[in-house]
Amino acid sequence: MQCQIIYSSKYGSTKLISQWIGEKLLHHEIQNEIISSQKATLCNESNHIVLISPVYSGKALKEFTSFITENQTLLLKKSLSIVCVAMQKERCFNNQGILNIISEFTQLHKNIIHQEVLLGEMIYSNMTKEDQTSLYSFYTKIMKFEDEKLKEKLESTSLLNKKSVWELASIIIKNIKKGN
Repeated sequence: MQCQIIYSSKYGSTKLISQWIGEKLLHHEIQNEIISSQKATLCNESNHIVLISPVYSGKALKEFTSFITENQTLLLKKSLSIVCVAMQKERCFNNQGILNIISEFTQLHKNIIHQEVLLGEMIYSNMTKEDQTSLYSFYTKIMKFEDEKLKEKLESTSLLNKKSVWELASIIIKNIKKGN
């Protein structure tokens, strides 16, 4: 096993992105395992780990950060690619990179050879009532959106782009082949 792709996904977009990355790696004869962070066990034989999580309200999913915390010792022995999936890149990625979003990464920063934010999707009707309420509250109380803008923001939106995912996978492939 050359690469493990470990993801967290709440509504399925991040899982799909993980599968697309795995598909591209296989095309280049890089064996990989795609597994949810809730079920993942780090493999000693894998020399590269891709960690992928959606970002909601500026935070990764709890099971994702728990996985990082619980496996930090082993992760420190691997080269890492970090991927966050969000609806806006600007909110996740600035001059400090993704490290400022997921504090659990700060201990791993020397092992991170690539970090990326990919665009995901928001399908309002698929969201839990709790998430719908939270999103509505965010848009009305924090962003202060009025009726027309609020309606526009609550429209289901998909920004998933397989080409962008495969471009990221190509970077991962180069790093794996270089031995990073």
